[in-house]
Amino acid sequence: MKNIMAVTAVCSALMSTSAFAEVDHSTMDHSHHAHHAGHHDRPDAHGPASIMGDHVHEEGKLMLSYRFMTMNMSGMRNGSDGISIADVHNDFMVTPTKMTMDMHMFGAMYGITDKFTVMGMLPYVKNKMEHQRRNGTRFNRTSSGFGDFKLSGIYNAYNNGNNAVNVGFGVSLPTGSVDERDPNGARLPYAMQLGSGTYDLLPSVTYTGYEGDYSWGGQAKGTIRLGENNNNYTLGDKYEADVWTAKKLNDRVSLSARLGAMTRDDIEGSDTELNQAMVPTARPYFYGKEVIDVGVGINFAAQSESFSGNRLGVEVSAPIYQDVNGSQLGEDWVVSFVWKVSF
Repeated sequence: MKNIMAVTAVCSALMSTSAFAEVDHSTMDHSHHAHHAGHHDRPDAHGPASIMGDHVHEEGKLMLSYRFMTMNMSGMRNGSDGISIADVHNDFMVTPTKMTMDMHMFGAMYGITDKFTVMGMLPYVKNKMEHQRRNGTRFNRTSSGFGDFKLSGIYNAYNNGNNAVNVGFGVSLPTGSVDERDPNGARLPYAMQLGSGTYDLLPSVTYTGYEGDYSWGGQAKGTIRLGENNNNYTLGDKYEADVWTAKKLNDRVSLSARLGAMTRDDIEGSDTELNQAMVPTARPYFYGKEVIDVGVGINFAAQSESFSGNRLGVEVSAPIYQDVNGSQLGEDWVVSFVWKVSF
């Protein structure tokens, strides 16, 4: 399928990183169980700020995290081309012109054993979408609240000291609302809802490696929707792949570069309360898309005894390729921030 091509390219790059993995089974012992031996205090021991679920913790170790992500979208697109507001108004009474999404993510990770970690994440989401009618008047719509709670397990399947593979499997619970409405009581379109309304599977696999002051990694993950929600639709499945590399500048700071790809299917079914002739965001087959993006970031790891266990990460990313189904807002940029504290 066409919408798999973007992720396939990055997955191929992810697999090629195995060339770095010099397997020496004689080095495998108990000292390698949780983190790479000698690497867990490095600033690049964790992936870029946009990457989650890439590592495990030692038995009994707890890590709390706060993440903030803000995404900006503007300008309408059709396929891989930009289109004008007038183009959209040829088919619809209203067009979106801009959207911002802010997400606050509260998370916790706990090492059940040296090789198995559980992770829970709860997001708080704020959406704002700006619109323009055919007559030129403008209006905004907003929604906010807690999203879907995610619970996952991460298993360290392989670790030889400098290379590791972690396998994750989780479930997303439908705790986020799919019944958000505007001040007039009309249901907001799919992109403005806070959750999926379905139970979703969250498989993942992550590879990381180290050599001197450099590190690298790759992650492939999916969001697979199960069933149909109470409003008679199912959000499209989503598949993502990322590869990254990092350079340790000193014991406290590292820089990273990341290449990512995402493909998302159209929505199946439809919310019968939405008027598909009014605005593009009401059409369920205007949601599939492919995006390739690049990101640059910086990670900090506290080394002083007073702040031991504290980590900060920031990443800024932007798309280099977008191909959307139907008329959709294009992505502009994303900023990700994370603060982690380990006990």
